[in-house]
Amino acid sequence: MKAARVLGIIFAKAKECTIQNGLTEILVSLTEAMRANAKETKFKLYLLQATGEIMVFIGIRDDFSIHHAACKIIENLFFISDKQSEKFATTEVALSLWTIYNTVANNEHMRSSALAALCHMGLSYGDVLQALVDKVTIKGDMFQTSTPKVLQYFVTLLAILAKKTKNRVLFIQDILPKMNILYENTHVLTRAKAYTLTNIILTTYNESIFILAEAKLFQAYERDVRRTFPEKDENDLIHDSLNRLTTLLSTLFGTVIDELLSGTEQTSARKPSPVKDSFKRLLPYFRVLSIVIGNSCIRSRIVNLTSIKKLFKLMTNVKMIAELNIELTKSSSSLTEIISCVSLTLDSLVRARELLNLFNEIIITDLLPLLNTYLSSTINDFIVLSLCVLNELLNELQTNDCVLTKNLQLNIRNELLQAFLIQVDRLLLKEEPIPVITLHFIQTLVNLEQIQCLDYIKKTKIIQNMFSLITQHKEKTIGALIQSTISCFNTMSEKANMIQIMIEN
Repeated sequence: MKAARVLGIIFAKAKECTIQNGLTEILVSLTEAMRANAKETKFKLYLLQATGEIMVFIGIRDDFSIHHAACKIIENLFFISDKQSEKFATTEVALSLWTIYNTVANNEHMRSSALAALCHMGLSYGDVLQALVDKVTIKGDMFQTSTPKVLQYFVTLLAILAKKTKNRVLFIQDILPKMNILYENTHVLTRAKAYTLTNIILTTYNESIFILAEAKLFQAYERDVRRTFPEKDENDLIHDSLNRLTTLLSTLFGTVIDELLSGTEQTSARKPSPVKDSFKRLLPYFRVLSIVIGNSCIRSRIVNLTSIKKLFKLMTNVKMIAELNIELTKSSSSLTEIISCVSLTLDSLVRARELLNLFNEIIITDLLPLLNTYLSSTINDFIVLSLCVLNELLNELQTNDCVLTKNLQLNIRNELLQAFLIQVDRLLLKEEPIPVITLHFIQTLVNLEQIQCLDYIKKTKIIQNMFSLITQHKEKTIGALIQSTISCFNTMSEKANMIQIMIEN
């Protein structure tokens, strides 16, 4: 016991050591003594103190083999000890370990041991880890310069750092923009740890989802969630990580929609200058929305009927805001990009047959009224979007394995005739591409409902305006507009009654 105390005092005061290869033997003797006297608390404490002083002494010198042994001992002590390991929980020891990892270490095993020791230290002593971060530079560029084993420990250290400390600037500015390097790493275990790190960062900093979206998180997620990996342990680990991430993304997706609903409702009442600022703030949310809905693998796991109803309400808000700030839609701006995101989102919703089946009960009550308001908009982008979505619905109605019920199909057809066909004649004289898309809508609907269409077409100027199109564009006979008009006339002419109307016009 006295010898252990003396060793501790000596190495606490020592400036240099002339013992050749002796420190390893001393450390081995100390650890064996600790193992042999595990129940002697007081003696074990002196042994730990002596070992700690030797570790600190070693940490600032350049004996590589002893560095490695020191790292392993510190790692093991933090793993198995509690109060006894406090001796090593200092900024000086942490800095020594970081130095070994970052500059001193000459091989993969030593660097990983240094990081492993820091990881175990950080789990119990977050304040020491924070003190280390305050003194060193941690960058996402380190993802590119590490071997697989070292990189995995480094990612683990970042996860502990994100969970135990508050370093928003570090993660938002330096780590997150480089996460794509981890997502594209060829090692399954590294990607599994990357998804775990992503989960922790998103939990701590919800706004990081915007940066992670740009770092190709969702593309990597879609790729890995579909795959089965040959190594069972690795396969289980990465899919466990992805499942936890899925649960979190589902919650965050709901938060994004709620934030957008609140933001758009507040924006509609503001003056132009604050409105511009609001658009810039909301734009990243809309981008995430379009990415998630556009990704078949993710949307099937996190989108539900409630969120779709909120989406339709949000899209109504966007139209209202755009029409109140119509000047901002005439050139490139945050508002025009928001409209583009809305277009991508709504188009993806209707094209996704699994989602169409999910929200079929609100097509009549929510979707079609939304499309009706878009069709009457003073902004052409909304008119085009409404027509494209209507055409997608018609395409679904024509399929042999339509996902909609027979009764719902009938109701949709009636609604398209009564609420939409009756008003599209005016759209034929608008600027392209609106007339071409409108002609496709008319032609498809006539194919589906030839007899009923006749009664509604009689009440409109569809035929007159189609002839006007031919007259106005008679010099462009091979253009899309004239070809679409002729094709639509051909479809109509299959019915004698329709031919009579055409002759009358």
